[in-house]
Amino acid sequence: MKIALVYPDAFDASKRYHLNTLGKYPTRPPLGILYLAAVLEQKGHQVKIFDNALLEQSNNASADSILEYKPAVVGFSTTFKNLCNGRETAKLIKKSNHNIKVIFGGPEVIHYSADLVAHPFIDMVVLGEADHAFPDLVDGKFKNLDSVPGLVYKGPNGKVRTNPVGPPILDLDALPYPALHLVDVNAYIRKWPQFTPFTILTSRGCPYRCSFCSRPPQNRKYRARDPIKVVGEIEHMVKAYGATKIDFIEENFAVVRDNVIKMCEEIIRRGIKISWNCNTRVNNVDRELLLKMKMAGLYTIFFGVESGSQRVLDLMKKDTDLEQIRKTFKTCREVGVHRYASMMLGVPGETKSEVFDSLDFAVSLKPDQFSFQTYLGIPGSELYEKVKKEKLYSEEWETSLIVSTKELPRKEVVKLEKEMEWRMVLFKILARFGVKMPVKNHNYHYDKPVFKDLFAKLRDKVHLIKEKPGELMIYLEKLSQRLEKVKRKDGFEQSILAYLYLLLGVLHYKKGSNKKAQELAQMVHDLDKEVPIPYEAF
Repeated sequence: MKIALVYPDAFDASKRYHLNTLGKYPTRPPLGILYLAAVLEQKGHQVKIFDNALLEQSNNASADSILEYKPAVVGFSTTFKNLCNGRETAKLIKKSNHNIKVIFGGPEVIHYSADLVAHPFIDMVVLGEADHAFPDLVDGKFKNLDSVPGLVYKGPNGKVRTNPVGPPILDLDALPYPALHLVDVNAYIRKWPQFTPFTILTSRGCPYRCSFCSRPPQNRKYRARDPIKVVGEIEHMVKAYGATKIDFIEENFAVVRDNVIKMCEEIIRRGIKISWNCNTRVNNVDRELLLKMKMAGLYTIFFGVESGSQRVLDLMKKDTDLEQIRKTFKTCREVGVHRYASMMLGVPGETKSEVFDSLDFAVSLKPDQFSFQTYLGIPGSELYEKVKKEKLYSEEWETSLIVSTKELPRKEVVKLEKEMEWRMVLFKILARFGVKMPVKNHNYHYDKPVFKDLFAKLRDKVHLIKEKPGELMIYLEKLSQRLEKVKRKDGFEQSILAYLYLLLGVLHYKKGSNKKAQELAQMVHDLDKEVPIPYEAF
C-alpha cells in the first residue's frame, strides 16, 4: 500500500503574540515518522516522507505534492505548533480525493483527538506510540477498528469512539533503525548548516515530574535501548551517510548511568570518530561520567536549568537545587564540555525580580550559551491545569494558553522576553572579551555610567583581537546582522550595536580596509557620539 507520512510546517504565531516559544525553529529529519516508516517498509508498504518543515510550501502546494504521489493513506505527525497547517492540508487532500484515509498522530493529540476526528476530513487519530498500531491498522485494511489500541475513529452512526491506549513499546531494540534513506539529509545541511541532520534516541519516556511537561501519561514510562545497539546505529550513520556529528534528542540522555558508560566505551573500542551533543539534567552527570562522555566525543550538553530562583524551581517540581546546578556547570567547564543553559520565564507565580535573578544566575554559570523561553500552557501538564482553572491567561492559541498573571502581566512578559534576548547577545559579546556582565540591574535599559564602564573594559581588552582576527570578524558580523534585523531606536540595542561596530571597525582597520573602518566609526558615532574610536592604537 502506498503511504504518505507528513510532517507539516509550524505555524509561526510568535510575531502575532511576541512569544519566541511559538516561533518556527530549524528542523531535522522527523525521527518519529522515520521510525514508523521503517516499520511500514518492513511490512512491505511503499512509503514517502513529506517534511514541510523543510520544504516550507504553502498548504495548497503541500497537498498537491502529496496527491501527486497518489497514496492510499496519509498520516500526519503533529504538535501544538503545526496542528493548524496539518488540518488545512488534510482538508485539501480529502476534498480532492475522499477515498484517501487521513490519520493524525503526535505527542499531544490525546488532548483534542475527539475534536479532530469530528472533522469530516480526518478519519482517525492514533494515540500513543504509533510504531505498531498504525501498521496494524493498515495491514488490517481498516477493519475491526475496535481492536486497534489507542484508535479514535467514527463509528457506524458517526459517533466518535475511542479505544483504550495500549502499553508503550517496551523492547525498543526490536524496532528497525529510522528510515533515514527516505529523506535527503543534504537538503537539511544546505538549509541549516549549523545543525546536524543526524539524530538518535537511546530511550523513550521520562521518569521525572516537572509540572510544565506536557508529555501524555502513557508516554512517560522510561525505557532504554541496549547501548551496544545504539552504537551500532551510530556506526551505521557514519558509514552509510558520512555523519561526523550527531545529536541525542531525548529530554534526559543520562538517566541510566551504566548504559551511558557502556555506550561510550563501545564508541571508543570501535574507534568511531564522532562528535555529539545531548540533553540531560544536572543531577544525572558527575566528573567521572563527563570525562568518559568527553572521551567518546561529547561536545555540548543542553541543561534545562529553567530558573535561578529556588522557589520557582520548586514550583516547577524540577527536583534540583541551585548549588547542584552550579557544581555541575563548574565540573563541565573543568572537564572541557560546552554548556548550554536553557532558562524559562513567565512561569505562573514567578515575579519580575525572579526573572532577573535567573539572568544573573545564568551568567554566573559561565555557560557557552544560554537562552530564555517564555512559558506556554500546553495541554497535559500540571501547570496547564492550574493556568486553565485559575484563568491565568490572556489569550488562547489553538489549544495553548498565553499566560498572564498578576505578578507578570502579559505586557510585562513581552518586554522581558525582548530584554532577555538582547542581554543574551550582550553576554556573548562581553564573554568573548572576558568582560563580566553587570548583575542586579533590573531596569529595562542600562544607564549611561554602566555603558561607559563596559566600553572602558572592552577598550582594555581590544588587544585580544590580535589573536584570531578573521575568526572574530565572522563572529561579530553574525551578531551585528542578527541585531540589525530587530533593532529599535532606544538605548539598549543601540549601545550593543555600537560595541559591535566599534570592534568590527578595529578589525577592518587592522586589515587595511580604512574606508570600511571609517564607515563603521561613523555608525558608532551615529549611535553614541561620546564613544572614542581607538584605531590609532593599532
